[in-house]
Amino acid sequence: MFCAEKDTNGKVKAERISSAESGYIVSVKGRSYFYSAPYDKCKTNKFIIFKDQLDAYMEYNRFHYIMHLGKNGVTTEGWVKSESIKGNSYGLGNR
Repeated sequence: MFCAEKDTNGKVKAERISSAESGYIVSVKGRSYFYSAPYDKCKTNKFIIFKDQLDAYMEYNRFHYIMHLGKNGVTTEGWVKSESIKGNSYGLGNR
């Protein structure tokens, strides 16, 4: 319940990222885990790895809410720590 409430709160208060600025890449080696809410206590077992490309939709509390399309075609969405990703100028929208 704690993480569900924190997720809702984070999505309401988060700064939105424009589609033109949404392209990101995992910038740290190893696994970068998803969180079900933008709080350290809400870590899941899902992860992305170094150089994976993703789209970020919002930022809050040192976390980004992202979507990742895996090599198997499965889409995963959730929060990741902002320090583990960086913009790569491949956003989907017009500049």
